[in-house]
Amino acid sequence: MTVGAPALLLLDGDTPAALASALTLPIGAGIGLVMQSTTLIAMNSAGPRDMGAANGTLTRARTVGGSLGIALPGTLYAARMRDGLAARLGPAEADRLTKGGELTPAQLPGQWTPVPTPPGWR
Repeated sequence: MTVGAPALLLLDGDTPAALASALTLPIGAGIGLVMQSTTLIAMNSAGPRDMGAANGTLTRARTVGGSLGIALPGTLYAARMRDGLAARLGPAEADRLTKGGELTPAQLPGQWTPVPTPPGWR
């Protein structure tokens, strides 16, 4: 996982799918090895009576850790989004989209085709 996480920094919009898959392999293998080991350690450390509690505690810790672990990249992504939008769409559009504005299909002439509503649907 220590090698795989920094390797993901090499990904961008032009990265071929095969290379993207190869770069995600080390972190996926690392996570898989850690998850199984922690489960075995927790189950072997608990007595038969406490195995359910140990498994529940382990699951809760993973859930909280995953929530906190995704919050940081999400925050970094949101902080950089305005700059990326400004570079591609211009500063005015970036401000509009990042300050609560919305992009509707009507604002994209020629790039959006409405899907007909099936009969009987409202």
